[in-house]
This record gives sequence, C-alpha cells and structure tokens, in this order.
Amino acid sequence: MMRIGIDAGPAFAGHGGVGQYVRGLLTAFSRLDLPHEWALFIPPGRPAPSFPWVSETNGATWIPHSRWPWASIRKERVDIFHGTNFKVPIRGTRGTVVTIHDLWLCRYPQYSKKFGGERWALARLKRRVWSADRVIAVSHATERDIQEFTGLPLERIRVVYHGVPEGYYPDSDEMAWNMAKQAMRLPDRPFLLFVGGADPRKNHRVVFRALSRASWIVKDFALVLVGSRQARGMDIEETAKSMGLRSGIFAVGAVSQDQLRLLYTHATAFVFPSLYEGFGFPVLEAMTCGAPVITSKTTALPEVAGDAAILIDPHDEGDLLKALEHLLGNEDARRELIAKGLERVKQFTWERTALQTLELYEEVGSL
Repeated sequence: MMRIGIDAGPAFAGHGGVGQYVRGLLTAFSRLDLPHEWALFIPPGRPAPSFPWVSETNGATWIPHSRWPWASIRKERVDIFHGTNFKVPIRGTRGTVVTIHDLWLCRYPQYSKKFGGERWALARLKRRVWSADRVIAVSHATERDIQEFTGLPLERIRVVYHGVPEGYYPDSDEMAWNMAKQAMRLPDRPFLLFVGGADPRKNHRVVFRALSRASWIVKDFALVLVGSRQARGMDIEETAKSMGLRSGIFAVGAVSQDQLRLLYTHATAFVFPSLYEGFGFPVLEAMTCGAPVITSKTTALPEVAGDAAILIDPHDEGDLLKALEHLLGNEDARRELIAKGLERVKQFTWERTALQTLELYEEVGSL
C-alpha cells in the first residue's frame, strides 16, 4: 500500500481540458478497489468538494494546502506525488509523476501573453520534467514535443490517453433542444458546429476562408461557434464581417454542458481544424454525441480521431472546403462517420486511464 498525493485543484477550477482530465481520473480511481491511501490537495480557502469517494473510511481525504504547497505535501508524507497540471511542487518520499498536457506556446510562441515570451516558461518546464521520476504525456504528439523542447529521454515518458468526458451522449430531447435554440438565439436551419471561439490556436479563420468560397454552403447552413468571441487579438464577429460572412454566423459564447451536448447531437458536421492539440477532447465529445467530424491531420488529433473523421490540413482552406463539400452532399458518408465515431470512442475510457496511471505510480514506487 502507498500514500498517493494528487494535485486535485484543477478538477474544481473550470471546464477546460485539464479540469476534465483530473475529474475523470479521480472518478475512475473512486470506482476501482485500490489498496492505497489518497491525499487530494486543493487550494487553500476552498471548501472541500462533494465527492462520494472521499472519506476517511476508504483512505481518501481532501488536503487544503498552505500558501506553500511543498510544506503541506511534506507534512502529509506522501509516497508518490502526482502533479496533474505541469507543476511539481516537491517530490514524494518515493517519487514524483507530472502530467504534461501540451506545449503549444512553445510551438507557437507568437501567441504568448508572457512578457519576454516563452523563454522563462520553457526553462521552468525543463526543470519540472527533469525533476520528476516519470512524465505522463497525454498523446504521442505531446511526447514528441516534450522530447524536442526539453531533451527528456523517451524512457522517462509514458503516454496515457484521456477518457471521454462524462455527460456526453446523443441527446434526442426535442423539448430541451428547442429551449436551447431559443436561449442561444439560433435559427431553425441545419448548422455546422465549431468549438474554440476566437482562440487563434482553434483556427476559426480557416473555416471562414473556406466558407467565403462556398456560397451554397453559406446559403444552406449556419455556422455556430462556441467559445469566447474575442481572444489574443482575434475577434470572431469582426473577422466574419471582413470576409463577408456576417449573415449566418452565430457566435454563442460560453455554453453549458447540456447545451453543448445538444449542439453536438444536432450538428450536421463538427468542424475542428485546430492548429495544435495536446489531446483533443472536443473530437471525442462530438463523436460520443453522434456528430460527423472534420478535424486536423496534425499534432494529437489523428491519434484521437483515427479513421473516424475526415482529416484535413488546417492551413489549407481548400482542403477543408473539399471535406465539407463531400460530407454535406453525402448522407451515406455522414452516417458512416457517425458509426465509426461511436465505435472509436469506446477505446477511450477513464478506467484505462486510471489503471495505466496506477501502473506508473507503482513503477515509480519500486525505483
């Protein structure tokens, strides 16, 4: 038996990819009969979350860390500490694991908000991965980036995929869909779905460029964009206007998980030409809800999508337009992708993620 410390803070700090990862991992651990004690560290001042697995009777407890996390971890005497979000505050008594989700700002430093760019952030990252006994990469693409940017040997990196976030499934509740459309002010017409907002990494501009060359698609289909309308100097509505696409573009901003599930379910196609993904949760979410997917053939996205999506060059609007024309004009092709997607997502389970992570804890504990 080991005492395992986990940075659980990201699980309760938002709905981004890292939060999805930590929630999924903790939930999977809770469903397994594991002979370990668990110290789940959360930020100071935060009330202990409601999570049925966490009780003193089964060896799992919330630990609000102090202003200096290393002091709390040392006091708790954890054997293995898992930094779930890039950071390694201190070693466990028998070793340390850290998860690296992506290195996108190393790959695209022009989008960094840090004064002086990514130089110092990369130096910190190098120290963290070299200080850990093992590093979890969430895809082989991220594994390659870790090697390239930090020089860490391959034998110290393990690829552990995520599972499908809970709460996604084909949602046929027509009353809920009608209410969601009304709340988001969507038209009663077929639509394409894009998730990522104005974030330049998510690459909405290539979608706009493709649509600006296809009047029939713009005439027959709306484009619904989920996410921030403005980000890192980009503005969705201004970009659409500049390309003559203001009509038919619906930037709905942030939505609830229930609304997003309904959007995935009812979209004619999910378009996700991201420039960089460490993993790519939206692809799994869309497939789980029964949406046919078009996504990039770069970074981690081919690993997630497999043959269950149309893969395109995210820099080439002509390639995207060709995919759209094929998919939107072919009901059989859409049905085939939906079926492949629903089968593909079965390969990504949180139980597998938890078991592979546990194997890594035990490997580190035996070093």
